[in-house]
Amino acid sequence: MASELFIGTHGSEDPTKATFPFLMASGALDAGYQTAIILVGDAVVLMRSTVVDNMHGVGLPSLKELMSKVIAAKVPILICGLCARGREITEKDLAGKNAKFGTPVDGAKLITQYDKVVSF
Repeated sequence: MASELFIGTHGSEDPTKATFPFLMASGALDAGYQTAIILVGDAVVLMRSTVVDNMHGVGLPSLKELMSKVIAAKVPILICGLCARGREITEKDLAGKNAKFGTPVDGAKLITQYDKVVSF
């Protein structure tokens, strides 16, 4: 089975780019691929429900819609723990999102498990 990993680096400052990892993970699911997401830098704020509920990229489905699909499919989401700490993202923000905090080592190991890695 083909597998694709999507890395997000954008947060609420660019709703369109922030939505791309979830849009592409949704497409990978539809194509029958194994998929996962890593969020680093400003993208970790996407774990805040208030951000998700109010974000809509230009010409794209809402982030809330895309994230709901990804979460329902149990797509793993790895959150940069260092990035999250600096932005006050907590375990409470991750609850119910199939997300977990990780280290750069965890991210590097995850990257090696996928056929294709794309960063936004």
